[in-house]
Amino acid sequence: SGYFLERMARRGLTGRGIDSSEEAVRIAAERVAHALTGLGAQKSLQQVSVSLCELFDLPSEDDGAYDGVFSFEVLEHIPDDRAAIARMGRLLRQGGRLVISVPAHANRWGREDEWAGHMRRYEREELREKVEEAGFAIESVVSYGVPVLNVIHGLMRALVRKPVDDAERKARRTAQSGTDQYLLVPGWARLILNDIALWPLYRIQSLFYGTDQGVGYVLRARKLKGA
Repeated sequence: SGYFLERMARRGLTGRGIDSSEEAVRIAAERVAHALTGLGAQKSLQQVSVSLCELFDLPSEDDGAYDGVFSFEVLEHIPDDRAAIARMGRLLRQGGRLVISVPAHANRWGREDEWAGHMRRYEREELREKVEEAGFAIESVVSYGVPVLNVIHGLMRALVRKPVDDAERKARRTAQSGTDQYLLVPGWARLILNDIALWPLYRIQSLFYGTDQGVGYVLRARKLKGA
């Protein structure tokens, strides 16, 4: 939905957002443009861009061009996740950071995963192994979601009545993943669901980072020399 790009733009950072979904790109581009216009810096309109592009279609000229690569709730949608992590690694300069988030625990697999277009959920050691294999040193892997997202995860299981049972519909759900969630949030809820109001929950959640009780993982890693 472009939330991270919006925050990047407001901080004056430079970067590029890509997505394979036209709807996602449209929504993200609107958010970024609104953020930059609000800053009143027309020169900055080029500092954060959004484009319709697949990860594997990025040109070799982009290799080594980035200080950080961020991939939030994406790997579980990609058939060859090892190849995806390796491609992200090539985009980074030596010492650059990779930050990814993924859904956790195969035993949590349910109809809501099929509804969202997921291909897998991850275990902590599996995720570490795949990232290290691509030439990274793991800096941290935290479990997120306790207690709020655990409850939401249960509600989604109850709401999704039947699985997505064919490849075409699954691809369509993947394209809509994330964008429809943003659109379903009413304006008044966005006034409540902000960093200040949610700060106590963030603090509670941080107490569970080292556990496996959350619904997902956030991994941070550094690209090794020569990788």
